[in-house]
Amino acid sequence: MKANYTRAKPRVKASARYYSHRPAERERGRAWRDAYDGGGDMTKREVYERLDRWGEGYYYRLVLNPGAGREHRAETMEDWVRRTMEQLEERGMVRDWVAWTHDDHSAHAHAHVLAWSDRRWTREDLAEAREAATREWERVRELERERERDDYRRERGRA
Repeated sequence: MKANYTRAKPRVKASARYYSHRPAERERGRAWRDAYDGGGDMTKREVYERLDRWGEGYYYRLVLNPGAGREHRAETMEDWVRRTMEQLEERGMVRDWVAWTHDDHSAHAHAHVLAWSDRRWTREDLAEAREAATREWERVRELERERERDDYRRERGRA
């Protein structure tokens, strides 16, 4: 996990524009990615409205990457981000967040997260966030492997 912060809301909105932008899709008429949070998918407009409601504080820009060579499905990435951010909310590190999964322009899938906190994170907080992300990745991957085994068994039973 990489992290940096700003206290300037215009910079957060600029980050949201960048994360949403999808230049490869412009020719097909869709030039943005939908975002998501703990409750589901969000449109670009909903993201901007959400950011407008965020109060004073620290605005974190996080990049979550499961690591090179770790295969996944898009749903797995979103589930992982949701579980990780839920952990950070429970620890009082994050008040609200919005994320985008990027799996179409880089060799390594990753997620960008904008998170609002009322305090500056310490090195220990960042280490805790990284540990939570690693722990949740392992949990999500185990659930995915179980689903894959169940799918295989069902298909094998039909063959």
